[in-house]
Amino acid sequence: MAEVPTGAARRSRWPSLLAATVGVALLLVAAVWLGTVSGPPATPATIAPSPTPTAASSSAGDTPYQLAEGYGPTMTIRTPADCTFLVDDWLRQLCILTLASEWKSIAVAPMTQSSSVFTDPPWWAAFTRAMIDGDTSFCSDWTTRAFMTVGHSGGSAPPPGATFAPFHPVATCIDSLRSKADAGSFTMIDHGQGAPNGYVLTFTVSDGAAARAAQGVAPSFDPAGECTLPARSLCDSVSAAATIALGDRTSAVDELGIAAQLLVGCPGFASDAATPAPCPPPSGGTWIGAVVAAGGGALPKVVAAFDIAAMGGQISLVEVPYHQP
Repeated sequence: MAEVPTGAARRSRWPSLLAATVGVALLLVAAVWLGTVSGPPATPATIAPSPTPTAASSSAGDTPYQLAEGYGPTMTIRTPADCTFLVDDWLRQLCILTLASEWKSIAVAPMTQSSSVFTDPPWWAAFTRAMIDGDTSFCSDWTTRAFMTVGHSGGSAPPPGATFAPFHPVATCIDSLRSKADAGSFTMIDHGQGAPNGYVLTFTVSDGAAARAAQGVAPSFDPAGECTLPARSLCDSVSAAATIALGDRTSAVDELGIAAQLLVGCPGFASDAATPAPCPPPSGGTWIGAVVAAGGGALPKVVAAFDIAAMGGQISLVEVPYHQP
């Protein structure tokens, strides 16, 4: 299973990583069962969606990097042909995609409820290129936030009596990138191709990576969480809108869940029917999902919940009143 990259990064091809129980995902489910709706506020928070990064060609604009296999010599990877020595197709894809000029130009799939994005070569190539470059903007991507959150939680609830400490995924990721940039190299251990002790690759960071990583700054609102909307840029836009909508309440929020499903009922409509009718679309827009913000320790309570609407090229959050025991 993939681990938080505090030491060597580890990758396996188990497709069940996202099936791990994450507190935020449970909160979204809990909100469906616990939420009741009475009506939207007069002025929902809105924000324009950010652009979606474009994919790069594996052979155009190649940016060389240095790679060592096991205890072998360090080689410079300049073209896709330099990756043929690797033992399987997964590693060769990783090697080729990492030639991209920056992590944002690698086409990484969005994280959905059933996604195996964390076992796919593109995500690990984006991870690797960001580490090589010391590019801390990678840490703010919502797929990265989810990876850090899942790795931190280990997919399990804390033991009874455990002391709760809020987890800040962007800050943790930035600290990791800084430490690897300062060290000059980082190691990936791949267990996917069956080597008894894993297949070890060591990457050399680029010149200037330490200085770039040192400039990274985590946002003041840095909750654990995940987003399963169908576009990564949409996750960024909804997160920004949620930060505005929460206002001073962000200080009480430790976890943020964003999903492509509405909460129980519809804004302004009764939600106690056994089978609620489909939600009518908001005037001039469409419903695209929901946000749940929670906090308060190891057994968090919902601080606020919102349904998400796309209206006139903007993201609009409509706060949904709820009742929680």
